Amino acid sequence: RGRLTETGIPRVAIMKGEATTGPLLGLYDPRLCLVLQGAKSVMIGDQLLHYDAGRYFIAAVEVPAVGKVVQASPQHPYLSVSLAFDTALIASLLLDMPPVAEAPIGHGFAVSRADKALVDAWLRMIELIDHPAEIPVLAPLLEREILFRLLQGPQGAMLRQIAGADSRLSQIRRALGWI
Repeated sequence: RGRLTETGIPRVAIMKGEATTGPLLGLYDPRLCLVLQGAKSVMIGDQLLHYDAGRYFIAAVEVPAVGKVVQASPQHPYLSVSLAFDTALIASLLLDMPPVAEAPIGHGFAVSRADKALVDAWLRMIELIDHPAEIPVLAPLLEREILFRLLQGPQGAMLRQIAGADSRLSQIRRALGWI
């Protein structure tokens, strides 16, 4: 079974697993998860999502899921980094960005390939672990950059929706919280 480790960087965690796992039931909170090594599959409802090194998973709503690490070993463990979404930060970023035509948002979760700019921002964020004195100053800037890159990417419409108080995904989040 993998272990989730807090990094000392707000909202950022690292997951490491040295073996594949069976199905593990869990509740995925709104977050980004970027796989650095290995692979994972997630079943949400009737949808099976597979993501491996260089791909990221976004959950824009709390969603029950069955996940399993499908590629990992002691020599090449499953490694991923995750960022819990701060909706207020996303909303503030949107104020600084030009409006865009909204695309359909799908189910509130998706997998995409990370581009070089997103990976570079993540690498700089992870390097802060070795420089804890820099975290209070640089981590917020890098978090904004990561969110900006996501907003510019293929899941940008979904991410924009989680920041809007009256958006469909925001309404779903409130209903799930009530339930």
